Amino acid sequence: MPRDRSSIHAAFRERCQAPVKEDIQKPQARLGDLVRLGFKEGDFPVTEFAGRTSIAIRFHNLLTAEEIDYVADVLERALGEVQ
Repeated sequence: MPRDRSSIHAAFRERCQAPVKEDIQKPQARLGDLVRLGFKEGDFPVTEFAGRTSIAIRFHNLLTAEEIDYVADVLERALGEVQ
């Protein structure tokens, strides 16, 4: 059973301290173009599941290795606390 993305997002933001201001994004499956081609919701169950359950963390090329490790540690702790 996938974890709730909103809970993961909240736990991550609560634990992530300045100066690291990275944030979790919640990607969505974009089916709009496929709908116009005659497909409907449910025709791509794996893609739709991935779109509902995946998260993405924005990084930039100015982060130090220590900051990246910090963000990874915060995310790991947040994931461990969210059911």
